[in-house]
Amino acid sequence: EETYNKAKKRIESLGLTDKITLIHGDIRTVVIPEKMDYCVSEIVGSIAGSEGSAVLIDISKKFLKDPSHMIPSRSITKIAAVALDESLFDYGFSDVATYYAEKIAADLGADFEFRLCLKNLPPENIISTSGVFEDLDYSGAIAYEHAHEITLSITKDATFNGFYVWMDLFLDAEIHLDIMEDPGSWLPIYFPVSYPGIKVREGDCITGKAIRRLSSNNINPDYFVMAELVTAEGERVDLNFESYHHETAPTKSSFFQKLFEDGKLKKLPTPDASEFREYLGKYLPDYMIPAAFISQETMPRTANGKLDRKALTKKEFELTSSQHYVAPRNRVEEKLVQIWQELLNAEKVGVFDNFFELGGHSLLAMRMVSYIERNLLITIPIRVLFQFTCINDLSKYLEIQGKNADSEENTNTYQFLDV
Repeated sequence: EETYNKAKKRIESLGLTDKITLIHGDIRTVVIPEKMDYCVSEIVGSIAGSEGSAVLIDISKKFLKDPSHMIPSRSITKIAAVALDESLFDYGFSDVATYYAEKIAADLGADFEFRLCLKNLPPENIISTSGVFEDLDYSGAIAYEHAHEITLSITKDATFNGFYVWMDLFLDAEIHLDIMEDPGSWLPIYFPVSYPGIKVREGDCITGKAIRRLSSNNINPDYFVMAELVTAEGERVDLNFESYHHETAPTKSSFFQKLFEDGKLKKLPTPDASEFREYLGKYLPDYMIPAAFISQETMPRTANGKLDRKALTKKEFELTSSQHYVAPRNRVEEKLVQIWQELLNAEKVGVFDNFFELGGHSLLAMRMVSYIERNLLITIPIRVLFQFTCINDLSKYLEIQGKNADSEENTNTYQFLDV
């Protein structure tokens, strides 16, 4: 209902009510005025058929002039063995993940083992060849339930922990999206099978069956992996896993037990501003890191449902440094502190405070260049301020430039030195 109302408002706002007919209803019972040329469906999940695409897309074919005109045309979900060291897991949930996990637990019970997604899995953690977990051809006849053999060959010595499952979505015969390479709106699924893990060697093999059965709602499937590890020495180890759409598994895995504390979801502490800056600092130069981080319960929206940027700017915040205060220790540092306080409108600036962390930006950096020239009689290129972002480092650089200026007559050119 909510999605329908949003779509209706959007069509009205674009003035397209005379060109687009919006129909709301259950695809199993809804009636449309005439047959369509194409059907575009978004009913696919990280395991493509998990949202009921086999059943619902198959039903939608009755609305098409040509039942093969379906977008997407096919989905192939793949499976591989993975090694995931326990140190990679916090065994807890972020604020956003907690919100959704608690909703699932409220609807299906605390013992329900929901499917987990993996993001940014390093390729070296995949320790086997891949196999087909599920193959759905939407342009032809679709089997609602299916079972087939899978074989995965171990490609390196490692510790096996579970299965990595991801979708390859084909819009047509030529255009496809592999969510391992380009996640888009999906993330690969992780099936935790063994903890702390099973030692495997190159040449070992995992054989068995991938099974898809309709759940009790006759739309969404349950998935099963009934397999065994066969070592080079002939040893056999069961590697079975069950993933239900809405029912509780007979036994709870040790992995899921660690996600809960006293029967409750384990919530991870919310990162503070310094942690965000530290993370962004690995990928961005200082001047591109935001000066402030503001927590929002919800994003403000306009009457048309768009992001209300004006409302965002009304949020008050205080710029603070992540460093402990250290007072200026010499004349150059004292001068720079005075300049920073004036430019940043700050009452207190320490010599290790980050210029951009306190609200500095490229325009203020340009003004600082002229302030330094006027107060310290030293001309510097603006790029220096993006390299030396605290007074401690900048003052050392300026002292070197001052000495160079004293030893060279009638020159305005200064060498750029690392300190």
